[in-house]
Amino acid sequence: MSLDIPSPVILRLIDGAVGVTRLRVHEVSSTGQPRLSPVDVELFAKTYVSLRRLSRETQIGKNTLVQKLSDRGCQPIVDPMELGVELYRRRDLPPGIYGLM
Repeated sequence: MSLDIPSPVILRLIDGAVGVTRLRVHEVSSTGQPRLSPVDVELFAKTYVSLRRLSRETQIGKNTLVQKLSDRGCQPIVDPMELGVELYRRRDLPPGIYGLM
């Protein structure tokens, strides 16, 4: 399962550098890359969604989607400048977001 989150952001989430559920390293590959537990990735994906992933799921362009979310009072859970990606808590998404095309 892909989170559609860039690797540097994943590393910040592993470090717990932001106020988001911390991702745990399951193992480290032979090249030194952290591998996450599939269970943790699935739980994270059920709880949070990146703007990129949400855009794919809703088939709404990112700029349009940001405007629609903002108009409905839904903001990223962490400053995107701090985290490096727009991350939303799924339960905070406005009802009917998937029907806004």
